[in-house]
Amino acid sequence: MGNTTIIILMLVLYCAFMVAVTLWGRSKQKGQNVKDFLTAGQEGSLATIACAYLGDHVGTGIIIGGAAYGATVGIGGSWYGLGAAFSFVLFGVLVAGWARNNNYVTIPAYLRDRYKKTGRVMSLIWVFLTACVGIATLTGQIIAGRQLFEFLGINPLTGSIIAVTVILLYCSITGMWGVLTLGFWQAVIIIIGLVIALIMVLGGGGWGMVRSNLDANYFNLFPFDGWTMFTLVVPTMIFGLTSNSCIQLSVSAKDKKTAIGGALVGAALVAGITFLPVILGMYGAAAYPEAATGSIIFTVILDTLPSAVAGLLLAAIIAAVMSTCDTALMTFATCTVYDAYGNVIAPMLGHKPNEKGLRNACAFMPVLAMIFALILSFTSNNIIGVLTSGYSLFVAGSVVPFLGGRYWKKASSIGGLAAMIAGAACAWMNLLGIITLPTTVISLIPSLIAFVIFSLLFPDKVESGG
Repeated sequence: MGNTTIIILMLVLYCAFMVAVTLWGRSKQKGQNVKDFLTAGQEGSLATIACAYLGDHVGTGIIIGGAAYGATVGIGGSWYGLGAAFSFVLFGVLVAGWARNNNYVTIPAYLRDRYKKTGRVMSLIWVFLTACVGIATLTGQIIAGRQLFEFLGINPLTGSIIAVTVILLYCSITGMWGVLTLGFWQAVIIIIGLVIALIMVLGGGGWGMVRSNLDANYFNLFPFDGWTMFTLVVPTMIFGLTSNSCIQLSVSAKDKKTAIGGALVGAALVAGITFLPVILGMYGAAAYPEAATGSIIFTVILDTLPSAVAGLLLAAIIAAVMSTCDTALMTFATCTVYDAYGNVIAPMLGHKPNEKGLRNACAFMPVLAMIFALILSFTSNNIIGVLTSGYSLFVAGSVVPFLGGRYWKKASSIGGLAAMIAGAACAWMNLLGIITLPTTVISLIPSLIAFVIFSLLFPDKVESGG
């Protein structure tokens, strides 16, 4: 049996396992209402919540991108993943317990409570921004999966459709329960695969070869200047603070303590995992100096490891891609169906949607999102560019009205809406080339200015007591 056959067999077994868990999980969904479907009945344990946080960020950026960074700059390439870990720490301390206490499934639910006059409009804008980042995330993961299939000699369209179908199956049937359950096993496979790979490539003199073949700068944890460090870490941290998927994970926890602990343990897992693909990338740079850095992890896997181990590690990469996709899909369905339609559009039209209709819509929206992302993935191969575009729009329009509304009592409805529009408009102009920003964080400045000025000029009227 050839190496490629063994590797493909491992991937098929992994996908079959996911399908089996999905079919078994159908019984868990009987009798659940829409909120239970989207929050796993608020029964998430510390282990499943923490692993879901791990899956939320350990996708192409940390696994494939981390290895590429390791091959390029060395151990300092771990800072992107460390920024993700720091974002979970901040979220756990500042947001997770608050979200669980207030039972917020999404941040737009808070916006409607905080900004009485403009909350519904802000909810719709927020959902649009969430859809942008969700589609961008899905597109990036599909591009990475396609690159893997091409590397294995599999038709990229066929491979992408298979991966998309498996993800859609368990997201549409089991909802958040499936995301949490499979997230746990995905985390186990990711950790085992990376650890075994490192032991095999670094054992028997492998680490000595890395030390002798690479320049000393590869072992510098701070290889970047201050501005580069800022752009690597801070935007990711800020995005995590207003992450809809993290809010949904918080309310899916069984209690406040689990919500906070899940974020902090998830941060520790992400921080630890981040270094593993970076070190694999460093080994690849030392052993295969002529190999392309963008696919260095695949070169190491297929040229260095036994077929069974290579299949396990490739399954781990697929697990990372899928675990990022499933949280993005659940967030997309939650915001578009539960929030935009169920809590904003339907009430405005005087229509009360039924539970069955909402459940069907929650199952259908991931299909629509995946189809759109699959099509979009064949228009670009720039994973980082696609992800950055979605993140920049979301961060620019979301951070100030959310955090400002929580911590500034004078924030008004008009001020919140103005902040959202100003930040998002700035990000759009940057993406279209009308203006040039050195980093998306700059979009927060006009958002903050608009927030303060319009809140002071158009304060909310304080209702007098009777």
